[in-house]
Amino acid sequence: NGLEAIAAMDPKDLNLKIQAATLFEKAGNTLLATRELEEVASTLEREKKFRELIKILRLLSQMNPKRQDLVQKIGAIQSLVEKIARRKKYGITIAGITCISLLVFAVVPLIYEVKAREFFSHAQRVEQTAMLSMDFKRAKEAYLAIVKNYGFSTKVAEAQEALGRISSAERSFITKLDLEAAVRKEEHESKIFAMREQLAAKVREAEGAERSGDIHRAHGIYKQLTVDFSEIPATKNILLPLRITSDPDGAAVMVNGTDAGKTPVIHRYKPETTINLTLSRSSCETSQQTLDVSDQWEVHIKL
Repeated sequence: NGLEAIAAMDPKDLNLKIQAATLFEKAGNTLLATRELEEVASTLEREKKFRELIKILRLLSQMNPKRQDLVQKIGAIQSLVEKIARRKKYGITIAGITCISLLVFAVVPLIYEVKAREFFSHAQRVEQTAMLSMDFKRAKEAYLAIVKNYGFSTKVAEAQEALGRISSAERSFITKLDLEAAVRKEEHESKIFAMREQLAAKVREAEGAERSGDIHRAHGIYKQLTVDFSEIPATKNILLPLRITSDPDGAAVMVNGTDAGKTPVIHRYKPETTINLTLSRSSCETSQQTLDVSDQWEVHIKL
């Protein structure tokens, strides 16, 4: 019904009828396509536009291969055209040349416009898909092809309007993405700032516990910071306290070959590491141990 309405918009517009016939044929409705082309053929025959008439009859014959009357009519009109051509072979005039030129220029724009409209319909379908997927590139390319290759078509103005519409939608989409990214960045920065404030407070709490001698509590706070605030790079540098004591006190402590002081002493280490511990004191045997430290907060060695 929609295609029939298009065909009936201007019954005198042969281009429109040919276009409608093409669409009917693509839709599988050969009957309506034949009807439209037969009306065009009748008009061309009345107007004695035989060359265009032959093309239309050939289209009809392709749609209706069993119709012998069309084949016969094509042959008769071709003979008529050849007869007219022979008559004018030696006496062609400027007026005759002008008429032939007009005939040629009437057919070419017709095909030209039909192709332009086909490409425009394709571009519209691509645009609908683009508006759902937000992939505007293919839609813009489809309309640009019409502007570039069919610059004299009646569809150029609509194609340019569509390009403006797509560009506007694309700008709006990019602006929306930028705003969302800015909001996410601000939220992330606010979160990191709050975490840093909390981290600083927890570090002060751990330092206070350590100063009061509660190494166990200080160790637990430091270790929890590496888990709760892992998004903050500074937590990767946190060192856990390990209290090293001996019986008797006052033993010299070497950690990985470096002097760490005398017991009791605090050594700081990164989680999941191995240390070589050496304790020595006069009148006592030297103690050497290799320790895998992770959750340890205290080591006591009896000399």
